[in-house]
Amino acid sequence: MNNYRIEESFRIYNRRMDAIYSEIYSLRESCSASDWKLLQEGFWDKFKAVTGSIAGGAGKAVGNVTGAVSKSVDYVHGLGSTIYDKGVELGKKAIEVTKDFYNKVKASILQGIESIKKAPGLLWDSVSNLCATIAGEIAETYKKAKAKGEEWAKAAKETAVGLYVSMAESLSGLYASTKEWASKNIEAFKKMVVEKRKELSEAAESARKSSNANIKQIGEAISNYFAKFKDGAIKVSKHLGMLTIGLVALPFIGVYAITKKAYELGDELVDASSKGIEKLKAGLGDAWKNMKVEFSANKEEAEDWWAGLSDEEKSKAKSSAGLAMESFRYVKTFESFNR
Repeated sequence: MNNYRIEESFRIYNRRMDAIYSEIYSLRESCSASDWKLLQEGFWDKFKAVTGSIAGGAGKAVGNVTGAVSKSVDYVHGLGSTIYDKGVELGKKAIEVTKDFYNKVKASILQGIESIKKAPGLLWDSVSNLCATIAGEIAETYKKAKAKGEEWAKAAKETAVGLYVSMAESLSGLYASTKEWASKNIEAFKKMVVEKRKELSEAAESARKSSNANIKQIGEAISNYFAKFKDGAIKVSKHLGMLTIGLVALPFIGVYAITKKAYELGDELVDASSKGIEKLKAGLGDAWKNMKVEFSANKEEAEDWWAGLSDEEKSKAKSSAGLAMESFRYVKTFESFNR
């Protein structure tokens, strides 16, 4: 899919916020120390009052200044409101730019999801493209905001959380439509899974090492699935649900790697993508639970598979995949993989 609109929204947002930041700091030399402090308080009182609710209240009218620091209010009464009002004006501009930006990106995400639904055979590539674009642009924006100070970074982070959650909610909507398509187009679905096996396996192996329990669950399910079946023996008809979740969720999980490694942001944005994972899990509902049942229900099939291996093949299985393949025989519940 074409992510031009998403990337352009980020570029415009950064440009406009840079202009507001520059305007604030261009006034510093013409202000006394107390007026400069007052100007900043006016800006942040306005910005803090609204920015924290962007994800839940995007598009709502901007209210009057709330939560102002009492001493700054007294300051305004004592010195006049010109400087403080200028800060409020700049804060209002920033909020309007941020809300407009959030709405545009969210709309682009929804549009992207709809285009993916029309081409389910390209699911992995399309979802990976969308997630990589969003995560990368958020990380770059956050890095720029962080360089301007703690408050700017905090505002950017709150917006990032909202966008990650929106993306996760939208992705969860792909599950049902993709699974329905897959059930009617088994060979096409299998072709995609086989072609993307390497990427899926690598993403799953990375996910299974995560400290996030939800991410770990998906990673272990997909990793053990591919450890069991060779390309020609992949039984997608029995594992449509699990594989669909993997195709949808693993690219989103990749935002951890993008935000933490490629952009060197440490753990500062992990809570944003973590909240997204929780929302994705909630959106998948019964499908998430069924993935566990689906995998653990194949214990008898796994026993037969293991019994059919020669001693040499069993030895190779143990050494090449650790004890994962052997322990598969004893799985009674999906959580066994999480021990």
